[in-house]
Amino acid sequence: MSQIDSILGLPDLSIEQVKRSEHVEVWCRPKMRPACIYCEHHPVRIKSTHHRVLKHTRQGNQLMILHLALPKYHCPECNHYFRHPLRGIRPRLRATESYRLEVFEAHDGGVSQRKLTLTHNIGSATVERWYQHHIQRRVSELSGRDCPRILGIDEHFFSRKKGFATTFVDLKNHKVFDVVLGRSEASLRRYLSQLTGRDRVQFVVWISLKPIVRSSNSTFLKPRLLLTVFMSSDSSISISCKSGTNKTRLVEKIEGS
Repeated sequence: MSQIDSILGLPDLSIEQVKRSEHVEVWCRPKMRPACIYCEHHPVRIKSTHHRVLKHTRQGNQLMILHLALPKYHCPECNHYFRHPLRGIRPRLRATESYRLEVFEAHDGGVSQRKLTLTHNIGSATVERWYQHHIQRRVSELSGRDCPRILGIDEHFFSRKKGFATTFVDLKNHKVFDVVLGRSEASLRRYLSQLTGRDRVQFVVWISLKPIVRSSNSTFLKPRLLLTVFMSSDSSISISCKSGTNKTRLVEKIEGS
């Protein structure tokens, strides 16, 4: 990849022409002809060429627009047709993934939709749609995580409308694992029953969660050690320890001041 081509950040494209006016317009095409995506036969025949215009990041205060000449191929081996695949550019979209991510990060960082419509030349509905798309992608990436081996659980007040929420924490890595609305056994039963990797939990620490202690026995495989911290109304703290043999003992009680 030449230094000029590396400016784009798209390794599959080579630059043919650059024109600066109101925007930075770049004409480019694929560097090489790929093998068939169905049977991996090589070479393939170019049947036709279609043109795409995409928004691609900002260079200084100017929007960069790509003019792509993308071939449509025909494989003589399997008789399939396909368009040139590109990394960082999805089919039928009018913006690259880098541009969509740039808008998402700007909006997530506090830039308003109105400001983004002026700086990035897109509508407010597009900003919202791209933002929701990346949020859903991140949620789907996090949903497949395994439950941590050392799990901390705490409840806190969320809002007057929603009530309480329960926070699950990875105590080994000091990171929040998940936050779920509710604190009762009924409201958390569905979440706990669908928790991936719950059988690998070895240590659980509860802080003032009396309503959901019963659900732990039916949802998790019994942890090796269960440490429960109760805070009473008189500010006293009771710490009880439950081992895998179901024997519970009071570890310490600290009277409130």
